[in-house]
Amino acid sequence: MRFSGFDHDGEPRILELPDLGFFLATLYVPQATSSRDAPHPLLVGFIEACQARSNGS
Repeated sequence: MRFSGFDHDGEPRILELPDLGFFLATLYVPQATSSRDAPHPLLVGFIEACQARSNGS
């Protein structure tokens, strides 16, 4: 388990379990600042992980 994202006050906002491929928890809503033309990097990473898993990678 590791904390990988922090707010401006240094409080943890993203928790990862790196041994599970793609598992994280956030205390914010990344899709709120995402759009079709500018997707949030967290959402892009999730989609890429899903595609890799469905391709057997």
